[in-house]
Amino acid sequence: MVRRGVDARMSRSVMRGFRPQKLQELRAGRGLSPAELGRVSGLGRGTVAQWEIGRTSPTVDALARVAAQLDVSIGELVSVPVEERTLVDWRILVGLTQPQLAQRMGISTAALSSVERGDVRLTPERALLLAEHLGISTIDVRKAYSRARSRPAGSPP
Repeated sequence: MVRRGVDARMSRSVMRGFRPQKLQELRAGRGLSPAELGRVSGLGRGTVAQWEIGRTSPTVDALARVAAQLDVSIGELVSVPVEERTLVDWRILVGLTQPQLAQRMGISTAALSSVERGDVRLTPERALLLAEHLGISTIDVRKAYSRARSRPAGSPP
């Protein structure tokens, strides 16, 4: 069942490393209120304000729209040290949802999800595709995959 007003391509997950204060600084620097930035980004009236006070966290697709309105990269609003990044972090930093990246790679969202969680073996072919679509080296892909694969039980990828 598709919920009213929800796009099936939209992300349901939120990201780590989101910097609410940086968003507030960039928004204010452009003379926009939280409600105005939300409006021009196609979001609800209070969405940006909720992000800025830490009550809620953005989804990838919503933050990508806000970043585009502010003319900044998602990397200016999300900070995860390179040596800690997982495949999920890299995907978020380029502003892609899981369905979007899976489609670009020509695989199912479920297959991509399994790779991002480290539940299945990362094939050389998929490592190359990930590197190409994430704009990183295959070495960085393998390191990010290894972080997800070796994470403690119960922790998010």
